[in-house]
Amino acid sequence: MTVLPILERELRVALRKHQPVRRRLRFAAACAGGTLLFILLSGLIGSGTASHDLHQLLCLVGLYIVGRAPQLTAGIFAQERREQTLGLLSVKLLNRSVRQRRQRREIRDTKSCG
Repeated sequence: MTVLPILERELRVALRKHQPVRRRLRFAAACAGGTLLFILLSGLIGSGTASHDLHQLLCLVGLYIVGRAPQLTAGIFAQERREQTLGLLSVKLLNRSVRQRRQRREIRDTKSCG
């Protein structure tokens, strides 16, 4: 799977700046705690639709994340354009795809000869 160079660079910078493992553990713990709290509160209230309500809530959160993605991506492209490195990333992507095609062709040729 080919990852866009912009995303690859942003992920590397994020991994250097932040502590992703600790952050993911905190986020997972908060999600698990929120889910348990949601289920316990719905059990106390006597609502039998706790799983349905939780599913709707998680769908709304997913839609929010999907809605935010274009904004974040546009910000990344704008930053690359300001720094005038967008062209370099495009060239890197083209070089990578040419290299991958060449490798596939070599593999196909060795299989057909053998």
